[in-house]
Amino acid sequence: MLAGFQKLTNLVCIYDYNHSQVDGPTYEILSVDPVIEKMAVVHWAVREIDGHDMAQILDALSWAVEYKDGPALIVAKTIKGKGFALWKIRRYGTAKAPNKEQAEQALKELMQEELS
Repeated sequence: MLAGFQKLTNLVCIYDYNHSQVDGPTYEILSVDPVIEKMAVVHWAVREIDGHDMAQILDALSWAVEYKDGPALIVAKTIKGKGFALWKIRRYGTAKAPNKEQAEQALKELMQEELS
């Protein structure tokens, strides 16, 4: 709220909007919705993007750096664990780092997705 009130022009925030926390979905623990409307009300410029699309990420960062009327928020809509089957199964248990075998499997899956 202070950043918007003070019109801090050198402040850019990226919000990873994956609807989950360590212990479960945000709607069960602490909902931030409607985050876009809430931030706009406190004078942040807000842009929503696909957080898995590098072109959109780079475009949004350029927009945010060029925005000079106050702070800028990039709401990056993402899917937690996208591209990694184990994380989809453990959807809300991603706070634990993968072991060596899981990490190797994840890299294989991500490489396959990149090639397709």
